[in-house]
Amino acid sequence: MGLDVQYVGNDAYVAATVLSLGAKENYKHYVWKTQTDAPYIPQYFAFKEGPVLKAFIERYISQQTILPDIFVVDGQGTAHPRKAGLACWLGVALQKTVIGCAKESLLPYESPSEEAMSYKAIRLEESIVGYMLRSQSNTKPICISAGHLINQEQALAIIQQLIGKYRNPDVMRLADQTARTFAKGILNASEKVIFL
Repeated sequence: MGLDVQYVGNDAYVAATVLSLGAKENYKHYVWKTQTDAPYIPQYFAFKEGPVLKAFIERYISQQTILPDIFVVDGQGTAHPRKAGLACWLGVALQKTVIGCAKESLLPYESPSEEAMSYKAIRLEESIVGYMLRSQSNTKPICISAGHLINQEQALAIIQQLIGKYRNPDVMRLADQTARTFAKGILNASEKVIFL
């Protein structure tokens, strides 16, 4: 399950895209609107978005019979100055497997080669805390890091499997598009869009 949130004032528009690694073209979107007055503080994003995503996932779990094995969030896992970003917060709060997949790194890194699927480790205090992955040739790399109940190599391998034709993994790209459309008020219920 890929998760994304768009904010309009205190309104939080949450979208999740659920798909199977074996059949990525078969996906569904789940959406939910809530409110939060938590401020955005750089490097403390988990305290704004974590409670929103936790409430969404708990709501999803209470209404669905098939549960995702892995959650992917638009944020950091251990590739964070304190080795504990949004993916870590959410994973610990729910005791679920979570991967962080961010568009930028909060830590210095060495760029991978320009070839698609090339990657370089991100290190902090000599430990590997994530990877910069160039998902497509000649595009900016994305930052992948373990959040909870998964190691760095497994997180990287799963995200590589989720990459389609675009820079961001399909599960994240679709969740982002759905959240943006939902926040604009132009999303309708359908067989692929379920309002929670």
